[in-house]
Amino acid sequence: MRLLELNAKKQQETEHQAKFLMMESVEMWLANYLLDLAKVSGTPYLQLPMALKDLATFIGTTPETISRKLKMLEDKGLIEHAGKSFKILDVEGLEDAFA
Repeated sequence: MRLLELNAKKQQETEHQAKFLMMESVEMWLANYLLDLAKVSGTPYLQLPMALKDLATFIGTTPETISRKLKMLEDKGLIEHAGKSFKILDVEGLEDAFA
């Protein structure tokens, strides 16, 4: 019985760690994607070349997660966005936030 309890606890810890790593990965992917678009365009004003749904598939997450992460970046004052239009307000901050 004790062995089952230990295995269950380890499984819960592993699931928690996987969720944490996945969340960080999504933030990193999103920040890197926006920074790459800015570097290619040479301007802080960006237009996504795809729908948020397609971006979510590209990054490997859900559209809802993309929306939450974009809102988080906005709340931190790193970006502004309306639909598919973005403005990077703080390139260094965006680079540092997820490096």
